[in-house]
Amino acid sequence: MRRAEGFVPLIGPVVLLGLVGLLGSFFSNARALEFENALVFTAMVVATYVFVGNSGVLSFGQIGFFILGAYAAGELSIPADTKSSILPNVFPVIRDHSVGNFWSLVIAAVVGGLFAFLVGIPLMRLSGLAAGIATFAVLMITQNIVGNWEKIGPGPLTLSTVPQTTDLWQATIGAIAVACAAFAYQRSPLGRKLRATREDPFAAQAAGIDVHRQRLWAFTLSGLLMGFAGGLFIHYQGTIAVGRLSRLHLPHPGDARRRRLAQPARRRGRSARDQRARFVPQRRRAGRGQLAPRRRGNGARHRRRVHGDRARVPAARFDRRPRISCS
Repeated sequence: MRRAEGFVPLIGPVVLLGLVGLLGSFFSNARALEFENALVFTAMVVATYVFVGNSGVLSFGQIGFFILGAYAAGELSIPADTKSSILPNVFPVIRDHSVGNFWSLVIAAVVGGLFAFLVGIPLMRLSGLAAGIATFAVLMITQNIVGNWEKIGPGPLTLSTVPQTTDLWQATIGAIAVACAAFAYQRSPLGRKLRATREDPFAAQAAGIDVHRQRLWAFTLSGLLMGFAGGLFIHYQGTIAVGRLSRLHLPHPGDARRRRLAQPARRRGRSARDQRARFVPQRRRAGRGQLAPRRRGNGARHRRRVHGDRARVPAARFDRRPRISCS
């Protein structure tokens, strides 16, 4: 009875994902694609949570597992008679064999999990910022290998003619399956041990928990689920380009200038004047009131005190020459 009560929190997410799939079926085909996209990326986010959420270690490598799963499922599901023109330089084992939708998703999950296990053996000994930088390096290396090595893919070209078998119901079932796997791992002894290492690694080690091993299992499971999500994505999209999939937009100093030049000339000039006016230094305080900001021109009529309506301040008060006082 207690074991059944432990799965009660899973009912809400499963029902929500099912309602999303059911609601998308009432719309047109063009609008249903948005629901499919949301469900596929939900599976991607939940797969990322399996490691990042339970371990507390920031990882960028999950996108690399997503890319590998997408390419593995896409290349192996293309009909063998058309691969010679789309993938002429790949290994014969890829060019001469083709699998169906189900087995392509299984292979995508296995490829993602196996690659995560191999790279996780050395990386899971790191923590904090070092782990984030190392996993980001894994992402960049994966992107460059997949995007340039024509023995395992189309290289810099777009992988196309992939069967679009991920419909609304397959995306819904896939997202629910990923959510159930993530919840089962979170409630398992392995998930509890990993969260213990997140809260206090030294106390967990003192209690006999192997931090490296627990992180490695979670990293492998996350890579497996990310590969599965990549397979769902490629069968939903039909085409994929590694440059578009893994591109990260980072702020560049020239972005603000390009946005300003894209504005109309009148608006651009007004915004520039407003920006300069924002940095005009305010006049210093003198006497009992605050002085107004400096205006253009010279003379005593521009030196006004803001207490009262029209009280003038002598010009000598604004003399900026240093004075020596003997007291």
